Amino acid sequence: MDTRTNHKQDRLRVPNWLLLAIGALLTIATHERFGIQILAWIVYVPFWIYLRRTRGWGTLAAFVGVLFVGWTLATLKIITEPHPWYFSLIYALPITLLHALGHSTVRWAGKSRNWWLVTAAAMTVAEWLLGALTPFGTWGTLAYARLDDLALLQTGSLFGIIGISLILLVVNGFVAWLLADRPAKKAVRRAATSIGGVLIAVYAFGWLRVSLYEGRSKETLTVATVDHDITGFTFHSSPSYAKPVKTANSGSPRSKQKNRTRPAFSIKACMNRPSNHWTGSTQSV
Repeated sequence: MDTRTNHKQDRLRVPNWLLLAIGALLTIATHERFGIQILAWIVYVPFWIYLRRTRGWGTLAAFVGVLFVGWTLATLKIITEPHPWYFSLIYALPITLLHALGHSTVRWAGKSRNWWLVTAAAMTVAEWLLGALTPFGTWGTLAYARLDDLALLQTGSLFGIIGISLILLVVNGFVAWLLADRPAKKAVRRAATSIGGVLIAVYAFGWLRVSLYEGRSKETLTVATVDHDITGFTFHSSPSYAKPVKTANSGSPRSKQKNRTRPAFSIKACMNRPSNHWTGSTQSV
């Protein structure tokens, strides 16, 4: 494995294998069910430092392998019946491949002083592509890791879920930049002031928006994700997956069609929210 340092001014004396291990653990601890939400601000820092200091295909392959393991174990936390455990491998693969493209921007943008901003933008594009090119929607999006941060979630009303991720990714990049490089104090102050100003504006907008409607009686919308069996597999452990369900329509205008067949759909999750802002509260049904 090629472990040559790609940046001579690396501040840390942490071995590369430990950076990968910490990155995998943060991925598992941050994403999907039972995630530690505060970690979303630093989850990718070890990976970006690793890619900043290494070069060669061997180290890149090691990173992709560790990333795949991290996402497999993270996804395993939400794999329930009727899906078998190995579905975590199938779900983790597209997330890993597209995220790896975004993360690897650290290398080809390495000569830029703003490599961390470029990488944050590239990861945002990778998350968008994940929803655009795969049947898994927005799975793997960093914004989900801050589901209970109501003020931050209000940004979604302006820029969508990707806008929330971009804010988190920029902070990740800033921390990685501080630890991996030796930026001048003036540059640090300028970047910190800009990021701090954006965060203040974002949270001020969010809390204002939440406060304006707090305590008011508003119509509640029930938002659910409806998932069909995209895999083509049949799971006999669940009637809804084993075969199409026949239903009787007695009492309806079409009561003569007593054995109409409906597709095997299952409602995976439900979110109740006032129609004028996000609350982020979720229920399983």
